[in-house]
Amino acid sequence: MGSRARIPETTDDDVGPRCKAMKTRRSARVPLENVTMLFNALTPLVLALISLAVAVLR
Repeated sequence: MGSRARIPETTDDDVGPRCKAMKTRRSARVPLENVTMLFNALTPLVLALISLAVAVLR
């Protein structure tokens, strides 16, 4: 909410591709998909690290 209040509302005509990409990246869907993808990618790594730590500590 706070970061969105700083950005002035602009139309698509006067927004460059980089600003448009940043605005698209700030929409609610994309970070949720990125977090889900990151979580799915990191889960096996985290489980492997936990099992390795358990094996070392035994």
